Amino acid sequence: MDKRKLLRLLFFFFVMSGGAYAQNSLRVRVVRDGSGSDKYIDSLIRHETQELMRYRGGVEMSFEKAGTGLDEAERVLRKAFADPSTDLVVASGVMGSIAMERIGELPKPGIAALVLSSEFQGFPKTEKGTSGRKNFAYIGSPFRFGRDLEKLRGIKEFKHLAIIVDQGPQTRLDKLATKYFETLAKCPVSIVPISGDPEKDLALIPESVDAVYYTHVEGYAPHSRNLRVFFDKLHTQGRPVYAMLGKDYVESGALASMSNDNETVALARRIALDIMKISEGVKPSDLPIDLEVFGEDLYYNLDASAKLGLVPGWDVVAGAILTRSEEAEATGENLDLKSAIVRALGENLGLKAKQYDNNIAEQEVGLAKAKLLPQVEAGLTAVKIDKDRAESSFGSSSEHTVNLTGKLSQVVFSEPAFANVTIQRMLAEAERQGVKTAELDLVLEISEAYLQLLQAKSIVEIREDNLLVTKTNLDVSRAKHNVGQGSPSDVYRLEAQLSQNKNELFDAKLTAEKASLLLKQLLNLPQEAEIHTRELGIGDNPLDINGEELTALVSENHLSRRLATFLVREANANLPEIKQLVASIEAQERLRKSQNRKLFTPSLGLSGETGKPLYRSELPGVEELNKDLTWNIGLGLNMPIYGGGQNRKELRKTKLSIEQLQYQEKDLRNQLEMRVRINLASVRASLLKVAQSAIAQDKAAKSLEILQDYYRQGLVDLVKLLDGQNAALQTEIATSNATYALTLDFLALGRSIGRYEFLDTPEQRKEFYTRVMEYLLSEN
Repeated sequence: MDKRKLLRLLFFFFVMSGGAYAQNSLRVRVVRDGSGSDKYIDSLIRHETQELMRYRGGVEMSFEKAGTGLDEAERVLRKAFADPSTDLVVASGVMGSIAMERIGELPKPGIAALVLSSEFQGFPKTEKGTSGRKNFAYIGSPFRFGRDLEKLRGIKEFKHLAIIVDQGPQTRLDKLATKYFETLAKCPVSIVPISGDPEKDLALIPESVDAVYYTHVEGYAPHSRNLRVFFDKLHTQGRPVYAMLGKDYVESGALASMSNDNETVALARRIALDIMKISEGVKPSDLPIDLEVFGEDLYYNLDASAKLGLVPGWDVVAGAILTRSEEAEATGENLDLKSAIVRALGENLGLKAKQYDNNIAEQEVGLAKAKLLPQVEAGLTAVKIDKDRAESSFGSSSEHTVNLTGKLSQVVFSEPAFANVTIQRMLAEAERQGVKTAELDLVLEISEAYLQLLQAKSIVEIREDNLLVTKTNLDVSRAKHNVGQGSPSDVYRLEAQLSQNKNELFDAKLTAEKASLLLKQLLNLPQEAEIHTRELGIGDNPLDINGEELTALVSENHLSRRLATFLVREANANLPEIKQLVASIEAQERLRKSQNRKLFTPSLGLSGETGKPLYRSELPGVEELNKDLTWNIGLGLNMPIYGGGQNRKELRKTKLSIEQLQYQEKDLRNQLEMRVRINLASVRASLLKVAQSAIAQDKAAKSLEILQDYYRQGLVDLVKLLDGQNAALQTEIATSNATYALTLDFLALGRSIGRYEFLDTPEQRKEFYTRVMEYLLSEN
């Protein structure tokens, strides 16, 4: 038989044998703790096992409950081992694992999947780190209880610890767990089974308990209201809660958790791997016991810490992921860009101060008008002179005199007074335009501050994601080193990279905090207030900074010059700084006319005065004094003849001021045109950058994913992996920056033409684009 026929025959037998094996799928019975169910854990075990066994004959899995005690759990397990339709039995909980070990020699393969401590619980263990018992494999707990309790003690000392577990009868498991945790905690420990009712559960916790370690309770779903209430009341009582299962529980109100989010997944995956190896012929007694999970993140709840009155040391929070309770976050002020602008226009202190200029200018108009109205005065005088003087006055003066007087004056004609009314109105208009300028500037300033906060938050998220990538790479490097496939230098290099990434994350958080404080200052909010922003997604524009119509027009290169010319015309017609300067020029023109007329125009005024003696003391030998009303009226005419050249010098000064303002107006219009054209070009460039940045980010992310896979397989070295990670990081940052830069460019364009489209009404938008199209079509 030639070699080709032999190879074909061998291949045929290989396929046929594989096919025959595939028809006999492995039958696995999973026995879970308690009388309830944990669909999440069950689904993880099922998914991981089915994925691994898909091309190894398949697997049939069934799940059942272990009951409410060790004896019942042992009975259920013995029944499962005796069932001829079951090939392998898995005890997925702590109690079931103890019951399986208690059975002794097993009739068929069994896996005790959750053992707290093999030494403490007396499980068999060889020097090779295996069980050494026929048909028996077990897995050490991925949860590091000793580390968790040390971390809790580092946050706050405690003398009596409560371990919160799912409700069940007091069994040997509780006693065993109590001794185990007392050894770790170095203080009295109470195992407290609870059900999921906050009021009833709180009553079950002994009064002497001053700290709580929360494991898992079926009745308290993460993020549920009952769980938040339970944690909140414990913290109100001064009892810190440390959660075993990660950030979901910290976000639900627990103080802290050092748990890796992948621990549960890692356990389910390890169960699936052990099942697969047993199906391939590996003896259960030879399977490794230890389950190592790399990567540790401390999640620390700032709201819970404040409620407990804790000020954690730097050694506790350094490198921690600081978070807030969901309920606390909901109490903050929600701000999108429009609501931030509306608040700023009403509350910004700088704008309020500027608005007083407008109010003061209005008062100046009133003062100018007041000088043209009749001026009326009334007076009452009482005079006392010495008696000798009165007697020697021959009756012209009394010792005591009381007189009532009245005066009236009215400007009939005065060029400076009439001109002043007009000038003050023009200056008031200039101040109004100045306030509008300040409002436009404030809208841009608020928008920039808001978007800078969004951008800073985005960079924080990017840095956090990059930190997780580094941790993943470090886990892979450690795993490779542990099996002799990797260099320790790779581990050291990635540990250094991890520290550097943490520093970068600290800087990003500091930048976000500064941006938040700036925004609150502009909004006149308390610096300690919480604000929640609306995120801006990459490649979209949920803030409606620019309309689709303007974006489409800007994207058309052949329309760019005509569009720029139209926008310049809009700027000249709309911008309040131009109107302010025009009003100032008009005021100076009116002043010039007044000064010119003053040289040959008289002023005419009417005045009158009246008086009546009310009381005069009598003098001996003098007849009664006359107390009749006296009055006079007069018309005055003033004509300037010579003032030392002052009037002509004032006129010359005003003419120079007008020329100066005219040049300023021309310069301002030139600057504004330049600003419009530059901003329009910036928007066009930013549109292209956003598109290209998104492409670069996608390609870099895919490249990093491939490089990570190659690094696991040993196909690339660490340098190439780090280059790929850095490229992915930089392109993601560039995409975020490009997105926010585009939005800011649109805002700057709106400011340069004196209108923000996202603040316009639909009617104003329609009118604007009607003008745009009419202009563009007329140009064609």
